[in-house]
Amino acid sequence: MKGSQADEESSTKEIDKLPSLCQLKYCYLLSILSSIPIIGFDQLYLFLSLHSKLQHEQFSMDISKELEHQLLDTPIEFPEAGVKANGNQAAQQVPEAEQPNIGKDVLELAQQIKEYIDAKRGDLVTYEMLKEIHDKGDMECYKKTLEYISSEGIPTAAETTMLRGFLRQAFNQEAKMRAQHNEHLQLLDNKIDSLASEVTKLREQSAKLENQLKTGRAPRTKKCVLQADEKEGCKICAQLDHPASRCPVYPTAESKISALQLKNACLVCARIGHPQAECPVAEVTKECEKCHIKHFRSLCTARFGSAAMERKKREAEEQKQKKQAKVQATLLAGITSFAQPPTKKNQKRKLRKKMMKEMTAGGKDE
Repeated sequence: MKGSQADEESSTKEIDKLPSLCQLKYCYLLSILSSIPIIGFDQLYLFLSLHSKLQHEQFSMDISKELEHQLLDTPIEFPEAGVKANGNQAAQQVPEAEQPNIGKDVLELAQQIKEYIDAKRGDLVTYEMLKEIHDKGDMECYKKTLEYISSEGIPTAAETTMLRGFLRQAFNQEAKMRAQHNEHLQLLDNKIDSLASEVTKLREQSAKLENQLKTGRAPRTKKCVLQADEKEGCKICAQLDHPASRCPVYPTAESKISALQLKNACLVCARIGHPQAECPVAEVTKECEKCHIKHFRSLCTARFGSAAMERKKREAEEQKQKKQAKVQATLLAGITSFAQPPTKKNQKRKLRKKMMKEMTAGGKDE
């Protein structure tokens, strides 16, 4: 007994020399290989102390490689035990008469575990079952039990926990995708319904306008049906009730040019967005007949400048005065002719006739 306790203490000291991270990795690996659920630190420490020499001899390989095989559901071969536990050494010192009874009990318990695994595939082997086999002292039966669990691919606690997590995540993701898909379908259905109603409304309006045009009952207005067919109006002040040449806000060409320059607009087409040198309609725009420059029509200073506008204004006033004077003269002549008595008209007529006769008679005498 003292020898066994000394061995346990020596193995415990050897384990204590390992770093804490290595202990945790080793505990986790042993829990996976032996299908023992991670229940508590004390149980793992006990299991670690019983397999201390096994760690130094058989687990020098890379731990990450074995964990990768475990995550990929690849059955990991359980390494053969290089050293028997202290309990097995104590069992060897027991008289031969008592060994068959212990082996028989252990074999019965191992058979129960096998039947339990065969009957319920997917259920984990409990820690108590393996611990009871180990405590009986038959290390060979314990090793065979672990080899059977490893060879049959019995799922471990880590595998089942990870699988449950994957299944829950996949189920939640599928439910979320279904909800998003249904929401997108609903939005598309609503959009299709709105477009269908709008198309129906436009068809009804088109049929109504066509019928009115055929029967001659359509209202004749200056406005067009389509907004694109409406007049652009004044490009200087952006009002639609007058053209640019008659703009009351910017009446002269100089004021129009200043307004366009403030907006960085093109002087050829009066639009914003490009300089005058890059105007897309400059090539098809004709030169002005007055100033021989390509520009917007109402920007011609010779025709719509302040001096030209004053001249036109004076000419319009003169024309107006002439027209008024002519009207007054016509009215005066009409009034005068209407006011003359009819006797005077007859006398003048008689005198003309008399003079004509005398002239005619004098020509005949000669």
